[in-house]
Amino acid sequence: VSAREPLLAQHRPMAPTRGGGPDAVAFDHATSFWSALIMLSCTCTLFVVAQWTTHLRAWQHALSADDVVSIITFLDIGAFLAFIPGVLYDDLGCKIVGYVGALLSLGGYVCMDQLLKSDAGANVPLLCFVGFVIGHGSIWLVVCALNTVTNNFEKQDRGRAVG
Repeated sequence: VSAREPLLAQHRPMAPTRGGGPDAVAFDHATSFWSALIMLSCTCTLFVVAQWTTHLRAWQHALSADDVVSIITFLDIGAFLAFIPGVLYDDLGCKIVGYVGALLSLGGYVCMDQLLKSDAGANVPLLCFVGFVIGHGSIWLVVCALNTVTNNFEKQDRGRAVG
């Protein structure tokens, strides 16, 4: 691909094609769909903030309602930085963005679990940072899933594929 070709022309489908023809297209679409569904199901914990509030306070009794709101605010700030994985998706591709998102999310959730289980008490600034990491990792996965789906579906089918 030459540097003069438009950026959109440089995108290739993520899934390998097997042979050619309609079976290859169906394989690409099915792979994209299931990959996106798995990634989005892992990241949708961002959207159940009401459950987070109840559970955080149940697991760590030292947390006040204001502490939980602070943690969730940092989680949202991490998620609002979606432009970072968006730019890097164009430069580095799906796999790297997906791996980074998975590592950030996994690391954040493991740290959150360990901090909430500890007997040392609630370290709110550290929990806020971990919330930020979880939110940011989750949005990397969302960006990866949505961009991959839109790259692998025709323009007239993208709305149905994403929504």
